[in-house]
Amino acid sequence: MIIFPAIDIRGGRCVRLTEGRFDQETVFADDPSEMAARWSAAGAEYLHVVDLDGALAGAGRNLPAIQKILEHASMPVQVGGGIRSLAAVAELLELGAIPIPPPGEVRMMLFVPVNRIFNVLGIIVLIP
Repeated sequence: MIIFPAIDIRGGRCVRLTEGRFDQETVFADDPSEMAARWSAAGAEYLHVVDLDGALAGAGRNLPAIQKILEHASMPVQVGGGIRSLAAVAELLELGAIPIPPPGEVRMMLFVPVNRIFNVLGIIVLIP
């Protein structure tokens, strides 16, 4: 079994929402990249990051924090939350992340011509 530790980011900080409620959060760290380093030191092979602000807004809101994680990560990093366009997918791929858009958005993205190809961990990703 592969376990993906997760870092939820809201307002640039690591948080956990109680029962998914944005009005009930617990802050675990002010610097998400430090939390990523802790997961790496604990032996994590992968990491899952969620931009909670982006999920609410429909577009990425914590890209600087995510970029900092990616710059220092020693493992592959999945990113979700606010990925609603091919441009957002391409931006995250270029940073070195593995974007995880919502399934409905993926269906829409499948019907576009391709002009950019990324190889992410052996998975070919096509971007128009």
